[in-house]
Amino acid sequence: MSAASTSGRRAAPCTSAVTAASRSSSSRALCPACSACGRTWRLEAVARVTVELPSALAAVTGGVRTLEVEGETLAAALADLARKLPQLAVHLYDESGGFRQHVLCFHNETNTRWLDGAAVVLAEGDTIRFLQAVSGG
Repeated sequence: MSAASTSGRRAAPCTSAVTAASRSSSSRALCPACSACGRTWRLEAVARVTVELPSALAAVTGGVRTLEVEGETLAAALADLARKLPQLAVHLYDESGGFRQHVLCFHNETNTRWLDGAAVVLAEGDTIRFLQAVSGG
C-alpha cells in the first residue's frame, strides 16, 4: 500500500486572477479560498493607502515612518494601522477614541478634522499623513 496517491492532479500554485472577480446570476457560489494554498481573497475593493508618520513617533514604531494599510474608509484604514502598530494608539488617540488635541490627520491634503473622518472613502494610492501640531507663544 502506498503512502500517497500519484494518480491525482498536482497542486497548482496560487496565481492572480485573469478575469474580473464577479459572478453572474447563473454562477454557482464558490468558496473564496484557493484550495492549493488556502489563502482567502475578497471580492470587494479595498484600497491600499500609504500612512506617513512624523519623526517624533519613530522611536515608538522602531523607526518605521511609512507603511501601507488597507481599508475602504478612513476608519477601516486606521483600524488596520492599529492592528499593525498597536503601540501607536496611546500617542494618536485620547481616552474617548478621538485624535489627541495636537495630532493632525490628513487624508491626501485635507485635514480630517473638517470631514466626517470615519466615513471618508479611500481610493487606491491615497495618503494618510499624521503631523504633530505645535502650539504656544
